[in-house]
Amino acid sequence: MATTLKLSPFNAVMRFCALFSILTLAAVTFAQAPVNFMQAGREDTKLFDDGKATDLWLHFSPHMRETFSNSDVILGMHLQFAGEYGPETELLDEKVTTLGEFTVYQREVMFQKVTTPMTIEWTFNSKGTVVGFYVRTTVPAASQFLDYKDRAALRLPF
Repeated sequence: MATTLKLSPFNAVMRFCALFSILTLAAVTFAQAPVNFMQAGREDTKLFDDGKATDLWLHFSPHMRETFSNSDVILGMHLQFAGEYGPETELLDEKVTTLGEFTVYQREVMFQKVTTPMTIEWTFNSKGTVVGFYVRTTVPAASQFLDYKDRAALRLPF
């Protein structure tokens, strides 16, 4: 004959509180760590520089994957870039900025085969997934209009 143990109301409440505390502690302990966007930008830049297109592909958002179609496109981009610019020779500046719901990692560098600084930019969503990427010159292109001065006196309202 089996005997059943009856819990007093106090013991039932204590067990519920203990279970709730354990579940709350587990949720906090196993919560996703915040993304270090500076480190993520450095790592993705290294993957690109090393030609590890397949590994970099895993960091891309669905939209980025649609844009690049497959990792071979990234590898081709890397090979062309490495041929034209050569290896990175100097890190001039790097920073992380937040733009709305996105975080942007910018790396200003010099390359062996060019004389102007270049900016490598990675844009991440809040989970650290790459949603944007480009490389461009940091210095604006030369223009004959940089010294232009208005001749007419402008005032508001027009």
